[in-house]
Amino acid sequence: RTTHFEDESDEFRRLMSTSHRTTAIILQAILRIDPDNVMIEPIVRGLLTARNDGHWDTTQSTTASIFALVDFLKATGELSGDFDATLSVDGEEVANAAFDATNILSKKEVPLPSAALEPGQFNNVTIAKDGPGRLYYDLLLTYFWKVAVVEPAEEGMSIVREMVPVEGSSASHTVGDTYKVKLTITVPSERHFVAVESPHPAGFEGIDFALKTTQQYLEEELNGGDENRWWWDPSWYFSHKEFRDDQVFLFADNLPAGVYTYEYLVRATLPGTYKWRPARAYEMYFPEVYGNTSSRVIEVK
Repeated sequence: RTTHFEDESDEFRRLMSTSHRTTAIILQAILRIDPDNVMIEPIVRGLLTARNDGHWDTTQSTTASIFALVDFLKATGELSGDFDATLSVDGEEVANAAFDATNILSKKEVPLPSAALEPGQFNNVTIAKDGPGRLYYDLLLTYFWKVAVVEPAEEGMSIVREMVPVEGSSASHTVGDTYKVKLTITVPSERHFVAVESPHPAGFEGIDFALKTTQQYLEEELNGGDENRWWWDPSWYFSHKEFRDDQVFLFADNLPAGVYTYEYLVRATLPGTYKWRPARAYEMYFPEVYGNTSSRVIEVK
C-alpha cells in the first residue's frame, strides 16, 4: 500500500541526499507533471509512514517532505472536504460518519464480527460518500487458522527461529534445563514500525534478566558471551522489548534493509507434549507485510 524510492548509494555527507528526500522530490515532480498519476497516494502514504515523532530522518528529508505534502494538499484540496460517509454490508447500513474541515483528519473504526457475515458466501461491502472531498479507508481481515501445522510464510519479510540447549542442558527437552532461542529477521527493504512476536511453547517459561531473582550468570549464554558485542549488535534497532508470560515481544520504529538477530533464554518447566506456535514479524500499520515461522510440536520429558 506504499511506494518509496531508494538512492543507489547514501551520499548524504556530500549531497545531503537520503531516500526519504528523494521520494519527496519525486512526489513534487509527479504532482506538477502528472497530477492524476496512480502512484501519488501510495507515495504520500509511504512518506507519512516513514515519519517518526513528527519528522523524518534528517532536516533535509523533513523540509523536502513538508514541501511535497503541501503541494499535495493544494492539488487535492482535501482539507476543505465536506461529506457524509456510509458503510453497508449486503445492503444494510452498519455505520456512518460526517467529515468536514473541523475533523477531516479524524477516523472512525467499525469492528465487524464474523457472525455478521454469511459463511461460504460472497459478502458485498459498500463504502460510499455524499459531498465533496476525499474519503480514505482500509479493510482489514483478522482470523485464526484452526490447523494442526502452520507453514512458514514470507510476505515482504522473513523470520527464522531455532532453539538449542545451553551448556549443561540436555538436547532432548527436559524439565529444569535451559534453552536458547534465536530469531533471525530479514527485511529486503526498509520497513517501519515492525513488531515481532515469538510465543513460548506451553511447558516453558521465558527468562527475564530484568528480574533480580533471575540467575544473572545465564546471560553469558546470549550472543556468544561477548560483552563487547553491543557495538555491532543489530538487535539495538528494537527499541522496545517485552518478556510476557507467553511470549517475547519486540518493536522497532524503523528497520533498514538487512538481517537482524535476537536471542533469549527459556526454561522447560512442565513435562508433556506441546504445540509451539509460529513466531512472526510484521509491519504494525501494514499487517499484510509479514513473515512467520512454521509451527512445531515439542515434547518435554
